[in-house]
Amino acid sequence: MKRYHIDILVIPFLLLFGTHAASAQFEKKIDSLKAALIKYEAGKSKDPSRYGAMADTTKADILYSMAVNYGNLFSPQAGVYGQKSLQLSEKIGYSKGISQALNLLGNEEAMKSNYPLAMQYIQRALKIAEETNDLQGQADYNGNIGMFYAKLSKYPEAISYMMKSLQIAKRRNDSFSIAGNYNNIGVMYSEQGKYEEALKSYAECLKVQLKTKDYYNSSTSYQNIGDSYFDCNKPAQAMSYFKKALDIAAKYGNKQTAALSYIGIGKIYNTKHENDKALENHLTALKICQEIQDAYGISSVLLHIANDYFGKRDYANALRYVGRSLPMTLRNGELDLTKRAYELNSMIYKALGNYKSAYENQMLFKQTADSIFNYEKEKKFTQLQMSYDFRIVQDSIRAVHQRKELIAKKEVSYQKSIRNSIMIGMSVVVLFLIVLMIQRNKIAQIKKQKALEEERNRISRELHDDLGAQLSTARMFLSSLNANKIPGDFTQTVSTSLELLDSSIADLRKIMGDMHTPILMEKGYLAATEILVNKVNLLHVIKFTLTHHKIDKIGDANVEHQLYRITQELINNTLKYAQAKNVSLDILKRDGQIVLMYEDDGIGYDITRIHRGHGLDNIQKRAESVGGTAEFDSMPGAGARTIIEIPLP
Repeated sequence: MKRYHIDILVIPFLLLFGTHAASAQFEKKIDSLKAALIKYEAGKSKDPSRYGAMADTTKADILYSMAVNYGNLFSPQAGVYGQKSLQLSEKIGYSKGISQALNLLGNEEAMKSNYPLAMQYIQRALKIAEETNDLQGQADYNGNIGMFYAKLSKYPEAISYMMKSLQIAKRRNDSFSIAGNYNNIGVMYSEQGKYEEALKSYAECLKVQLKTKDYYNSSTSYQNIGDSYFDCNKPAQAMSYFKKALDIAAKYGNKQTAALSYIGIGKIYNTKHENDKALENHLTALKICQEIQDAYGISSVLLHIANDYFGKRDYANALRYVGRSLPMTLRNGELDLTKRAYELNSMIYKALGNYKSAYENQMLFKQTADSIFNYEKEKKFTQLQMSYDFRIVQDSIRAVHQRKELIAKKEVSYQKSIRNSIMIGMSVVVLFLIVLMIQRNKIAQIKKQKALEEERNRISRELHDDLGAQLSTARMFLSSLNANKIPGDFTQTVSTSLELLDSSIADLRKIMGDMHTPILMEKGYLAATEILVNKVNLLHVIKFTLTHHKIDKIGDANVEHQLYRITQELINNTLKYAQAKNVSLDILKRDGQIVLMYEDDGIGYDITRIHRGHGLDNIQKRAESVGGTAEFDSMPGAGARTIIEIPLP
């Protein structure tokens, strides 16, 4: 069940339901704002003397309001008008207009899951709010940053920023914002399983709501407290709060909270195996969700109803309700509910003795679980990039402040001498960099030629002494079989094998005479590695997964060459020794480095005993030859992991 929380800290359009009535209201507001904009432009054109530069703040505010209302309609025009408002505000030096436009654009990027860019926008907005002592802006923007971290499941960081927003809201005596922050902090604790802390935050939220007579939202707090007690395995307390939430929600028209409370009560009856009572509450919740057009709520409660019928052994109705939910979850991309639907189908078919359908749905359940896992993995990559980008923003802000302090300390009489000193210093630095770059290029060329020659000789020897000998021995063995009298079908198999071996030996000789990698030279490391991985997967021995994040080309030929040889060595070790079923190769850029993470689930090895036997020294030396490092982590029976980090040129 999706836990409800109040996103009061984000742009107002995140609070509203997308009903037809609301859509019509937003469209009407946009038409009114367009008319106001035309009227303003006409007046300015008719009598420019009445409109000074700062008069355009009115226009900036109109553009911003249009962006907000387009955002309520989930229209891409929100970003267009947000940019227009930002550009005009920057032109006229309108600080509030700049910060509110940046905040809106940040939320637009967050809705597209582009959190690094969203963070940059909000950080800029927060900086302006702090410089202009805009406490409301500081509260809102700190809260927004907290929400972004929450979307990335980085809950401690989210709580830290929400706490900052809470303290500022208390200074402003903003009761609505105080309650909202307490509520959101409670949600963050709940997501981490810290239910006692969550209950404390929800209680503080409820206290503020009751004091200010905000009974509509107080019903949500009662419902959230009920959820936390249910998660703590305290059904009696949970039931009490769910019923309080229902009473208040019915009185003040909070239908979404009412639906969630009915679902919670139904879950409590499920734990008591009172499926008839559970079904009654879930059917009531379904009716409410349909009234308010809550797509996620409808999909979720349909599965609860299916589960109730499954508990009653009414498998026909159980299948029917799963069948109603599943197309909705697939259409809306709700992976958590899709996974649950396939799992329920598998359980139902198994109970009916239809093991084929049960198996098919179990496979779909696992595929969906894998998709969720991959999404979480991608989200971790986003966190890495986001942390990197966040540091860049912080460093940039810090540099600006330092520069201002330096200028403030210097007297005007010294400016000319400082400028001359800087020019002389820059000339010396440029000259030094030119010499350094020439020397570095010479050294890189020497290293590249040496590494290529050593690699050519090593692989040629290995192909000749190891693989060549094995292929020749295999041919002799098959030839001896072919000489004996054996069944015709088997004779054909042996003959075919001999032909393949002959072809392999011929290819081997060709490779030994031409030890270069055309794909690597022409298309680069990523393309060559993808082809290599695809060839390994064609063997159907190991499932090999390759992912790379925000990387186009590495650029440096020597780095690409060493990375490719390291990758070959790692794959060769896995095929020879690991007995693995699954291998993952993740490649990403982080903190000015290219990072290669290679993991398998094989038998592992003792690093101290067979370090050289697995070619790990070669990997280490190749990484060090381009200024990088290699880290090996393995033990018998626990698979192996290798992390290569190489600075980007």
